[in-house]
Amino acid sequence: MRNYHLEKKTANGYKLISTFPSYQEASQAILSSNEARDYRIVPSVKKQKKIILGKTNYLLGKNEEGQKVWLLAPSWDCGHYWGFGYVEIYNKLQTDLESHEHVNSSLLGMYNDKKREYCSNIFDARKFEGTAFTEKEGWKLSELFETFYHLKEQAEFYNLGGMHTSENPLANMLKNKDLADKINKELLPKVFDAIIAILSPDETTKEENEMLKKEKAIEILKEENEMLSEILKNEMLNEILKRERD
Repeated sequence: MRNYHLEKKTANGYKLISTFPSYQEASQAILSSNEARDYRIVPSVKKQKKIILGKTNYLLGKNEEGQKVWLLAPSWDCGHYWGFGYVEIYNKLQTDLESHEHVNSSLLGMYNDKKREYCSNIFDARKFEGTAFTEKEGWKLSELFETFYHLKEQAEFYNLGGMHTSENPLANMLKNKDLADKINKELLPKVFDAIIAILSPDETTKEENEMLKKEKAIEILKEENEMLSEILKNEMLNEILKRERD
């Protein structure tokens, strides 16, 4: 079940109000409120970036056992291709690896040949009990991951001059270093940036909290000024009345 949290803006950041089984139900709860602008809907699993076993990981979600499912950051491997799409689960102390899989074989694509069941949106992957991204973000991630795998194959094709199944007699004609470099140095890094931007923790949270604190301080200051003005008015009035009596 992909639960969503409904959170309300407070002076100290956002506070959890309720949990809903779907984005639509959480949206309905906001629409019924007079303070809709103060609410936000977020996945029940918080986005997280963490260094584990010396490598940068981005949290994808949790499985049915409550284990965190991580995506490894991209790496330039063996001097000629990008290593990416690696999905890993670590032990409780995060001192060892429990499983290593790939996005295109464990999260996306055909997972039941007999029933012809296919997962088009990574949000619906069977591995997840909860995700760190919304259904809408899942569609974007799925498109970006598919783009990565397609471009990676293209880069390898132009770099090797064929499919590398066996020796290709047309290899010299098929090789195109400029195209391979453009994919590896320009296009794929853009794909990685887009994926990481979706999975990265909200960097504005701290700024939002600071802004909310400032707004609260300004409100308090205004109230104090109003109280001070009222006190001064009363003191001036008392002084005038005293002079009139004298």
